[in-house]
Amino acid sequence: MNNLLALCAIAAAGCTYNHPFEVCNGLDDDDNPNTLDGLEDERVGEPCDGPDADLCPEGSIVCSQGALACNDSTTDSLEVCNEEDDDCNGIVDDGFDTATDPLNCGSCETACTNANGTTECTAGTCAPTCASGAVDCNNALDDGCEVFRDRNPTCMEAKEVGSINGDVTGGRIVQSGSDEAVFEFTLTEISTTATPVTAMITLDLPPGLDYDLIVRCQDCDSAIMSSSRNGPGITETVGFRHRDTTNVNDDQTVFVEIRFVSETTCGDNWELEVLGGVAVAAVTCGPV
Repeated sequence: MNNLLALCAIAAAGCTYNHPFEVCNGLDDDDNPNTLDGLEDERVGEPCDGPDADLCPEGSIVCSQGALACNDSTTDSLEVCNEEDDDCNGIVDDGFDTATDPLNCGSCETACTNANGTTECTAGTCAPTCASGAVDCNNALDDGCEVFRDRNPTCMEAKEVGSINGDVTGGRIVQSGSDEAVFEFTLTEISTTATPVTAMITLDLPPGLDYDLIVRCQDCDSAIMSSSRNGPGITETVGFRHRDTTNVNDDQTVFVEIRFVSETTCGDNWELEVLGGVAVAAVTCGPV
């Protein structure tokens, strides 16, 4: 090659030199050992897809050991419902049917859920079926039957709601909900004199809903100390009074159950209020 170049430099005119391209073939095409194999190959650098199952060009063509190869080492790009062609096969959301898919009902990522029953997607709309005792009160089909009126909670599910003074300064506990519940609280004694530990327990009910108010002493599984069982929408009230013994700790543990009876409408939530240290005439728990 050097001789050819010299001749061209000397010639008066008409001498040209066609520079050979360095393609990817394992040979020294340009007669220059310092040039990388495939340096001028037009295909090197082109996008390409590796041996995975998708059709996405996630790599590029390189020259490796005298042959063109794709450096795409990624795994499959799986199709998901997101209004995009994730696996690059030319079909958007391939394999998803938003008319029947409960995880993508009506549109991608619109899931039908139902904690209290079953659900399916029909014509792009969630169609929940409520379990016995459960109701749909918010008219939102996507979340199914969100209120479970009659779930029969056990003592193991009793929720501790703290303590309030029950003899001198009193105190207040408020809880609200839409289904059955069991609460545990403590009426504490402050006075060392024979001042009864008392509380007034009230359950306010919205129209159309009927719950019973049940109160037990010391043990959630013990006999019912007192209860209030009025009709739908009527406030339930139970007075608690424990006779105090002088110079003895008379703190009282009280369990309150809210039990579903019936409903004629969804209505609003019930509200439970406990007022400690109020006047209660009859002894309802403890020695008489």
